Amino acid sequence: MGDLEFLPAWYTRKLRRRRVLAVCGAVAVLIVAILALTMSR
Repeated sequence: MGDLEFLPAWYTRKLRRRRVLAVCGAVAVLIVAILALTMSR
């Protein structure tokens, strides 16, 4: 029965990690785009 108390914290942590991954992915795409623009010149 302890899993029911542990689930919400694990779920919110998973959502927070997904948001961090989304931000990191956006930053990575931005850096790659800037590198591609600077290298194409």
